[in-house]
Amino acid sequence: QMAQMRTAGEALGRGDPAKVARAIIELVNTPNPPLRLLLGSDAVVLAKAAATARAREDAAWEALSNSTDFEGSEPFAETAFGKALQAQMG
Repeated sequence: QMAQMRTAGEALGRGDPAKVARAIIELVNTPNPPLRLLLGSDAVVLAKAAATARAREDAAWEALSNSTDFEGSEPFAETAFGKALQAQMG
């Protein structure tokens, strides 16, 4: 079904070049521009889907990931640096 939609053109050609140019110019005048910018409703949906899939996979393997720290070491999330990063991320 996804292949049929792509072939039919549903996933192509959403971006308006003039609007993209205006968005980029707006960013130039922004004091703290984003490191990455999603341009277009298709990019937003695809990025959300990818982030959700990655978060789901990360959560599924979290215990194994955490098990590789040195024995007796403080979990990174509980260090000052880890706490600062988490606070910054909200």
